[in-house]
Amino acid sequence: AVASADRSTISFRQDRSPQVLRIGCAGMLREAGGRPHQAFAPRPRFEVASMTHTALWAQLQPGRADGWWGVAAAAGFLLAIGAGVEVFRRCFKQDQQLRCQLAAAQERYQLLAVNASDIVLLVDHDGQVRWVSPALTPALGWRADEWLGRDLGDLFVGGTGISNVASGSRFLPPAEARTGDGARVVRTRLRGKSGRHHFAVVRWSPYKAPTLGVDGVAVSVRVVDDEEEEDRQLLERRARTDELTSLTNRRGALEQMRFLDRSSPPQTAVLWCDIDRFKNVNDTHGHATGDQVLQKLAGRIRSSLRSSDDLAARMGGDELMVVLHGVRTLQDATDIAEKIRRFAAEPIETAAGPITITLSIGVTLAGPAEAADTVLARADSAMYQAKAAGRNRVVAVPVAASPISPSSLQPCSEQRSG
Repeated sequence: AVASADRSTISFRQDRSPQVLRIGCAGMLREAGGRPHQAFAPRPRFEVASMTHTALWAQLQPGRADGWWGVAAAAGFLLAIGAGVEVFRRCFKQDQQLRCQLAAAQERYQLLAVNASDIVLLVDHDGQVRWVSPALTPALGWRADEWLGRDLGDLFVGGTGISNVASGSRFLPPAEARTGDGARVVRTRLRGKSGRHHFAVVRWSPYKAPTLGVDGVAVSVRVVDDEEEEDRQLLERRARTDELTSLTNRRGALEQMRFLDRSSPPQTAVLWCDIDRFKNVNDTHGHATGDQVLQKLAGRIRSSLRSSDDLAARMGGDELMVVLHGVRTLQDATDIAEKIRRFAAEPIETAAGPITITLSIGVTLAGPAEAADTVLARADSAMYQAKAAGRNRVVAVPVAASPISPSSLQPCSEQRSG
């Protein structure tokens, strides 16, 4: 029927009367005699659903204006059905996409909750734990269900103070700091299931979760036992390290000397070193240059050690000590001392220009069961013998020798000054 029309188009016109739709065909239809026939006829509403396919086909026969009106009605009906199907399809597709996104988000949060090392708790205003993450078990030994319904204050050690943090929260310790988002942070100790106390950083902030029925605070706990141990070890190292040269300081050296194993060979040797006329370097070039000299000399001595078992220490001022573990004879220790003396005598580059210094070194071995103070006194006496003999040399003293008084080796003006 559509093919029999000559340049026909379908048009829709809205009548002025409400709810009346004029549907017609503006085109040239040919009658049986071949004469062109102008057809435009308003028709009543066409109910496609009430017609059989035979009646519908009759409406579509050539030469009938009703056929074009039926085509338009059928097309509109089909378009409406198609539009409805498309809307349903899009809604269904969008619903599926949202479901997939929700499932992916749940998987991500589940992954985060299960694998995060920090413990996360939701606590109501009465201080009761309403939810806790699985990280509680590996961190503190408790199962998550063992803390549900318990007072969070039981987790803190030693009667930690309670403060009103947010809207009646009464179970958290006083905060030490605030973060940019208003949360509070405190460093405290927590009680593990085994009874061990753990160092932790606790962070909390107001939280509201209507779907969970919780209106209180969210608490995150990071156990920092390893960090605390590292900090403790760092403080101990600093307490036993000379700040200027990074060598062991006097306190650390004396502590190590007390624990030396001198019960059997190989033996332990002590080298007591003093920088010759170091006061002149400070007086001439300033203490900043003197500090540079000490730092570079310390590096040279450290590089001369045979292994990490050996010890280099700054005993104070311009006095340095080297402890050699596992030497066979006094001569072996003397050879190492000569190596250090020659290395120290090479020019040292400073901001004030190259500076040359020398060392006077006293060497001795530690006798079996001999007190550390006795060994150090003998090495110190040997160093004074080196100074008395002209400086820039090594003097070795055997174990049987008695310490020599420094005052008997040099005038008072030379003592500790050069």
